[in-house]
Amino acid sequence: MRNTIIFYLVTILPLLISVYLGKFGIISSEEFVLLLLIYAFIYRPIADYSRLKQKGLISKNEFWKSFLPGYFQLKYFFTSVLML
Repeated sequence: MRNTIIFYLVTILPLLISVYLGKFGIISSEEFVLLLLIYAFIYRPIADYSRLKQKGLISKNEFWKSFLPGYFQLKYFFTSVLML
């Protein structure tokens, strides 16, 4: 349970920080969009890959699949939720 909470904090906190910075005008809208793109296409796939590798669900050869939009989320997250 503790590792799951830490994982979600690590993955959601950067997104919340960028939304906060954008909402209160601390960063410009262009910087906000850039942060969202970095989060969605670089940070989150690497975080998902490292978590799944740590759990032993994927191998090192599947790293490139982490950059396919939604691949790991559809394959591992939704199937585990539906099996509850």
